[in-house]
Amino acid sequence: MKNSKEGLICKLIFILSVNSSAVFCQEIEWQNTIGGSGADQLYSIHLTIDGGYIFGGGSESNISGDKTENSLGGFDYWIVKTDSAGNVEWENTIGGSFNDNLNSVRQTFDGGYILGGHSSSNISGDKGENSLGSHDFWIVKIDAMGNIQWENTIGGSSQDILTSLQQTADGGYILGGVSSSNISGDKTENCSGISDYWIVKTDSLGIIQWQNTIGGDAEDSFTSIVQTSDGGFVLGGDSQSNISGDKTENSLGFTDYWILKIDALGNIQWQNTIGGSSLDHFSSIQQTTDGGYILGGWSKSNTSGDKTENCLGDIDYWIVKVDSIGNIQWQKTIGADSTDDLYSIQQSDDGGFILGGFSNSSISGDKTENSLGAYDYWVIKTDNVGNILWQNTIGGDTDDYFISLEKSISEGIVLSGFSLSTMSGDKTENCLGFYDYWILKLMDENNLISGRLFADVNNNGLYDSGESLITNQKIIEQTTGRFAFTNQLGLYSLTVLDSGSYTVAPQPVLWYNAFPGTHAASFNTILQTDSLNDFAFQPQGVFEDVCITITPMGNFRSGFPASYMISYGNYGTTTVAPSVYFYPDINITYQSATLAPNQITLDSVVWNLPALTPYQTGSILVTVNVNLGLPIGTLINSSAYIEPFLTDSNSSNNNSNWALFTTGAFDPNDILVSEDTLTTTQLSNAPWLDYVIRFQNTGNDTAFTVKILNPLDTNKLNIASIEFVNASHPVNLNWINYQRNMEFKFENILLVDSNTNEHLSHGFVHYRIQPKTNLSAGDSITNFAAIYFDFNEPVITNTAKTIIVLPTGLTSATPARGKLHVFPNPTENTLNISGIHLENGKAQLRLTDIYGKLILEKTITSITTTLETNNLSSGVYLIQSGELRATVVKQ
Repeated sequence: MKNSKEGLICKLIFILSVNSSAVFCQEIEWQNTIGGSGADQLYSIHLTIDGGYIFGGGSESNISGDKTENSLGGFDYWIVKTDSAGNVEWENTIGGSFNDNLNSVRQTFDGGYILGGHSSSNISGDKGENSLGSHDFWIVKIDAMGNIQWENTIGGSSQDILTSLQQTADGGYILGGVSSSNISGDKTENCSGISDYWIVKTDSLGIIQWQNTIGGDAEDSFTSIVQTSDGGFVLGGDSQSNISGDKTENSLGFTDYWILKIDALGNIQWQNTIGGSSLDHFSSIQQTTDGGYILGGWSKSNTSGDKTENCLGDIDYWIVKVDSIGNIQWQKTIGADSTDDLYSIQQSDDGGFILGGFSNSSISGDKTENSLGAYDYWVIKTDNVGNILWQNTIGGDTDDYFISLEKSISEGIVLSGFSLSTMSGDKTENCLGFYDYWILKLMDENNLISGRLFADVNNNGLYDSGESLITNQKIIEQTTGRFAFTNQLGLYSLTVLDSGSYTVAPQPVLWYNAFPGTHAASFNTILQTDSLNDFAFQPQGVFEDVCITITPMGNFRSGFPASYMISYGNYGTTTVAPSVYFYPDINITYQSATLAPNQITLDSVVWNLPALTPYQTGSILVTVNVNLGLPIGTLINSSAYIEPFLTDSNSSNNNSNWALFTTGAFDPNDILVSEDTLTTTQLSNAPWLDYVIRFQNTGNDTAFTVKILNPLDTNKLNIASIEFVNASHPVNLNWINYQRNMEFKFENILLVDSNTNEHLSHGFVHYRIQPKTNLSAGDSITNFAAIYFDFNEPVITNTAKTIIVLPTGLTSATPARGKLHVFPNPTENTLNISGIHLENGKAQLRLTDIYGKLILEKTITSITTTLETNNLSSGVYLIQSGELRATVVKQ
């Protein structure tokens, strides 16, 4: 469907309340894709004392890309040391002739590093001992430059996989993993079930001091170990065991979290089995500042056992806070409609928590961004009781698996994992092999440039009582291109990511000059605010400029009432008393309006408005009835007009119309686009796409807040061009750059439910944006929105689609039977009219202006005719042939 819009859009402005929601900036400061031609999978990250990072994982790549050594056999340990900006300083490949997989790396007190994982290699390459079973713990100590100092193979006759290690306060090491070995090799206890936790304490040279096999009668899979403030250790993993062996509680589901506290010699002090009725997988544990612990993993369980919330999708993040003896204090299930797999959790300096994992969920549940590929990194910041403060979905066009995060010495968070994505989405480099290490740093702090915009009608440079505030206006930082919008008090707050000097300027406003033209802001560090950067819009002279837009508030159904919002404003520099005209389509009938009209004629409704001061706005909600018996798909094209016209300095925004088709049953929450096709020729002139997002409160109570998240494809839409047009209620705008989300927030909207008042239960927001000019025929621009009513789950709209096509060269189109078809509409020079009904081989064509004055009458003998419009002024015209009528806009 193609909808017509007026040529130059006016911006209708509402003034109510300031946006009180805080904006947290989570921009990518830097990133690096590190790998060779094969598979390189990162599993561990650690902050180093010089402010850089040590990364470790497994690699099967030979010399290629960033890899400077060939594989020694299968997978090898691959250690990469970077500086604080993620640049590789050195790397080392360590392994034997078979598979060696690194799971954990930590810096040691002497500035070197301890590496831990599992190996199936015999003596070969860097391996100094034969394998004791199918897989063994393999720990390797290296110096500050990655040279091996010593290594030790620790295991039994079966499979022993080390997953976590750390240096202990005494200079030795604590190792944790999962073992299915009985007494053999280094193993001094039999396995209690299929597999058990196996904890090994060594001295500073990797010699075993003590060990403990901990488990029940089934499968217990160890994940993580952390030394606690009392010198003991807390352990975490999964368990399927019932009461047996060391297990003191039955399984609650298929697998549960199983945490234990042991003393400095490995003796169990307490334990807790935590889970629901299905699958709960433990990933991460950390001691918190209050002496308790934060646990993280994922869950498939609904409310059951210890689980107090249902699963939102297939699997969700599940975080559990326990006290110092393992009792649950609170918990949160965080997720969306598909797979959300939490791998790492850390407490932040403010007492909250940072969660990292991977997700392929769409916008739903707690997720505010669609998946960018198959799986993406999904990082979340919560407060100290698990409430989400911000989140970011980060990825490319295919699989990106998050593994671990680390806080940086400077402000920010470093995320790590491995990626198969090419340069796309957030990814700035192509994959070098099958998988690569993908590391990136997020900045969670910034500097702010703030100020106010107002209409300075008396030209004194000061905001005086009674002068209008300019809301929903864009402010642009001229070097970076970053932008923000003024809120309902005319205030703006624009974030920049670093120290230095910046220049901001408002988007130009017709008939006004900004004073001053720009503001300069400077920062010498981070977390600073440069305020009082006000812009006074001063009149360039005396100009009349009234503006109007018409928006359908919902879908139109045959035999049912429907409504339009007619929004108007004075954007000139002098006071004007305008008149508004509404021209309903021939297939609808005017019923009522929120403002009583001054005149109702056969084809129009007229309001004579009181005087409007510069930048004063208003709106009229018009109710109509759709004629009974109309087939689905009937075109409804109503229009609105505002005068004065002849003295108006910008008459192009005095007319507005929006065409739509009648529907059957429908979802009242939807998105409309003004053009369903654009030709490649049109693209060269940067046309506008108008989007209207409509919503309705169909609940059973008043909605206090409505928030719309509108993800925009910045590969196909020029985000720098976005302009607010109007909205049904006062709204605050925010471009969330790191999410590529346009946020429209209606705070304190008090939107009644449809059962109480159907007509007042609707709302909308209208904006326009230009597509990028480099699109090709066959490309399509898609757009949808997620609408949040208070604290409810989002309502996902339909997807509006605009297809790019080649120009066909056709000069006519076949109209639907019984309809007058006019194109192009709006028009500039020539108008084609088809579908004319001929009686006795001829018909009368009448063209009138909006006042009913006859402009043209001619006899035609063809069902298609062409009308030259060069001699017509800009405006709305009515074309009639017999019983058929159409409206056309002359630009």
